[in-house]
Amino acid sequence: MNIPVDAIKNFDEEKAINIVSNTFQDEVFNGGVVTQYNPTFNPIDKLVDLYDQIIKEKNERISFLEQLLTKQKT
Repeated sequence: MNIPVDAIKNFDEEKAINIVSNTFQDEVFNGGVVTQYNPTFNPIDKLVDLYDQIIKEKNERISFLEQLLTKQKT
């Protein structure tokens, strides 16, 4: 695990908690609860992409079913 023996012997839980709690920004984490979310993408764009994909698949199914109906009539 590449952890020095001294690090294990001198481990202090209080210091470890302090380091972890100081690692996160106050506006992002508040007592372990996320208070602000800043995605690197626009969630609305992702929803639009999802709906576009759903509409495309629906249109493909309709086209397929229309072809089946046409074949059955002939």
